[in-house]
Amino acid sequence: MNIINDFFINLKTEKRIAKSSVGSVVRNSKLFKLMEQANAIEFEKMGRGSNLIIVNQYVFKEIFKSQINTDVINVNSKIDAAKKFGNSKIIGGLETNPYYFYRGNKKVKVNNETIDLGFYTNKFGFFGCSNVSVETDKLCWIENKDCFEVAEKTIGKDYVFVHKYGRLGQNDFSNWRVKEVLFCPDYDFTGLEEYLYCKENFPNTTLFIPSDFQEILKQSRMPIKGEMKDRLKNTNDEVVLKIRDYILRNNKFLEQQILFN
Repeated sequence: MNIINDFFINLKTEKRIAKSSVGSVVRNSKLFKLMEQANAIEFEKMGRGSNLIIVNQYVFKEIFKSQINTDVINVNSKIDAAKKFGNSKIIGGLETNPYYFYRGNKKVKVNNETIDLGFYTNKFGFFGCSNVSVETDKLCWIENKDCFEVAEKTIGKDYVFVHKYGRLGQNDFSNWRVKEVLFCPDYDFTGLEEYLYCKENFPNTTLFIPSDFQEILKQSRMPIKGEMKDRLKNTNDEVVLKIRDYILRNNKFLEQQILFN
């Protein structure tokens, strides 16, 4: 494995690399220039220095995958990564078939096939697939699997509930054919960021906020991790601003599990 591949695998794992550690060999490489031109990476100021960070995970993974697929073994999965690099985890994010789980009591179109979701939910607990598209009137996104499994007890039976094995991305939103989205994340920087991202794609998206949310928010105990991205820093969404500012004041976030029965 060459120094360029090593560098970008390390960046993916560590999330950021000090500018002083980005050598001229890396900066002059074809892969680095492609990443910069596609706005997949950028230098972010941190105190007196700067760090190289990934700003678009999807573009980063697609460019990296296209550049490393030049040997006999193409890398499209963890199995391929283990064969080529001897380590399945270094590029685990390149899995091409994300899995989705659905619950509800309605009929829903998945990949243009009508599915009796009530049958699968009542008999097996959920319907799971590696799907391309979903079509329904009201979709409720649930970040955590344990909340997804009992969602109707708290939210009701008007929605089709969906949980994805992995994080949301543009590919998910482009394949949703829905009229209304209820978004149920963890109430941390990542969850709020993903809600705003969803709302950009579906203006008729609502953040799940119970009537007693302000009191529940006081139960926040988990130390906040990570940093805000520009979308969250610059938002004018009043609901998000209140939660974001509470997190910043208290340095803690609320796990969505607290909201579910």
